[in-house]
Amino acid sequence: MPISITDARTNFSAETDAKTLEHVSTDNLVDFTRERANRYTEKELARLTGLSIAQVKNLRLGRSGVSGKTISNWCRNDPAFRAEYFRFCGGHLEGEPEMVAALSRAINAIVRGIP
Repeated sequence: MPISITDARTNFSAETDAKTLEHVSTDNLVDFTRERANRYTEKELARLTGLSIAQVKNLRLGRSGVSGKTISNWCRNDPAFRAEYFRFCGGHLEGEPEMVAALSRAINAIVRGIP
């Protein structure tokens, strides 16, 4: 019998028992995003995330975290970051993030008709 959305929200299976759930701390997320942010120029990261240059500087220094909006923009605009963030969130990739990002860019180019 299919499980309704209400059941899925309220009935934990053995795999998702509250005692076995993993949680990421704010510090872990700040460290993750700071490390990745430092791979880009300030202007490039501002373009990818929609942040101002001042906000990018704070992100790169680890002074601030990222909002859901910023993570969403970054994931939408950067396939390599999206693959790394997916893995950070517990996702399993069939291959390395760089390969997944390259495949994503290739598929997007084909769909958009870019030679």
